Amino acid sequence: MTISMRARAVTAVSAAVGAALLLTVAVVPTATSTAAGRERCSRAVGPTFYAPGSGKTVALSFDDGPTKFTPQVLRILRAHDVRATFFVTGRHAAARPRLLRQVVAEGHLLAGHTFDHDYPDQVSGGWTRSYVAEQIRRTNRVLSAVTHQPICFFRPPGGHQTSGMYDAARAYGAEVVLWSVSSEDWAQPATTTAAATQHIIDRATAGGSQTHPSVLMHDGKGSHEPESEVSSNRSNTVAALPAIIRYYRSNGYRFVDHSGRSGLPPQRTTLRIATAEATIPAGTRTVLKGTVAATGPVVRQEVAWSTRRPGAHSWKRGGAVSTGADGGFRLAVKPRSDTAYRFVLPATARFRRAVGEVAVSTYRVATQLTVAGPTSIAAGDSVSLEVAVTSDAHPRAGESVVVRRRVDGVVVTSRVRTDAKGRATFTDQPTASTRYTLTVPRRLPYEAGTGRHDVAVEPVDTTEPTEPTEPGEPTEP
Repeated sequence: MTISMRARAVTAVSAAVGAALLLTVAVVPTATSTAAGRERCSRAVGPTFYAPGSGKTVALSFDDGPTKFTPQVLRILRAHDVRATFFVTGRHAAARPRLLRQVVAEGHLLAGHTFDHDYPDQVSGGWTRSYVAEQIRRTNRVLSAVTHQPICFFRPPGGHQTSGMYDAARAYGAEVVLWSVSSEDWAQPATTTAAATQHIIDRATAGGSQTHPSVLMHDGKGSHEPESEVSSNRSNTVAALPAIIRYYRSNGYRFVDHSGRSGLPPQRTTLRIATAEATIPAGTRTVLKGTVAATGPVVRQEVAWSTRRPGAHSWKRGGAVSTGADGGFRLAVKPRSDTAYRFVLPATARFRRAVGEVAVSTYRVATQLTVAGPTSIAAGDSVSLEVAVTSDAHPRAGESVVVRRRVDGVVVTSRVRTDAKGRATFTDQPTASTRYTLTVPRRLPYEAGTGRHDVAVEPVDTTEPTEPTEPGEPTEP
């Protein structure tokens, strides 16, 4: 195809806007309608040149996608709450199923634009009924796999019309949709320029004199068109789109797709949560990371979080975090036991409700407290007990060790603190045999540790020793 070929086709459509086409009246459904069976719609009318609906309505349509420019178009439409119609080619749709699903998920109308995008003079025998029917069938099979519904709208490439095309479209019950305003964005250069963008704006807004303009735009190009003849660049279309939307909205138009729907439904959102450590020592800090996304990052949205312990039936509200520019958020937590975390993005006019959950398992570290020292002393002497506190063989520095013993029927408590090596010394002067109980209190993630040490106090012999006598020496009576 050459540019002049496309230009002639667009001109022919524009000239036909005000006149009814006799060939559409003469078409009568035949056995092909029955063959269409499950794929048949009930909209066998056309050609339609204008936007549907009452009042002032405008329909934006995008042909020849999906391509890498389609997500950019979708983001702008979402930002302005504009529903549009995407006339996609079967070949591009089959090659980019993810983008096709994105168009549908956003709530736009999906329509057929043939499979190969060939013009009548590029097909041997032209656009016969059987040729167009096969093009529609192949395309609808790809599109219906995503929509799970019959495809009820069809736009012929270049606006070309033949009786065979209408016969095939009517057999599928499809409405043939043309346009009343062409943005001429198919002729844009390979780079973004202010002049090209403005030309698209000027052409697209020329529909302001109509009550129901239908604006033709493109988010791709026909598969067969050489890059040297028609550029695949659609950046100027993307750049022009916000101004086109503002123009029609400021002039009282309501945006609709070609089925008459207006306004976009809330976006399907995904909320994913991850933690670097799924199992941590109890009471230690870990960071939960989440992302919220729809067709792009969900930014500046409040996400509520709550917790639930094992065995609990309800969630306990914790608070809320806000998503950043990348749709991500972080929450630092210190679970004292196994805990499930739940994050909820509430439903809004723009986003559907989304939920994400993650569980954090905890464990506790055993504490070993050992005591060394004498087990007996003489009354009046002092006793020194050497204390060592470890967990998993690692010294516990700065731990407060509680020492309890009974003195004259009263429990007396003292404390010593371990040094950098986890050691401490306790000194006492017991007056009687004493059991020392030493305890390190529980401090998550460490369990409590206990040690005991008994010290016997031996009484001192207070009797004076007697001097030995010589043999034969009389002893005192």
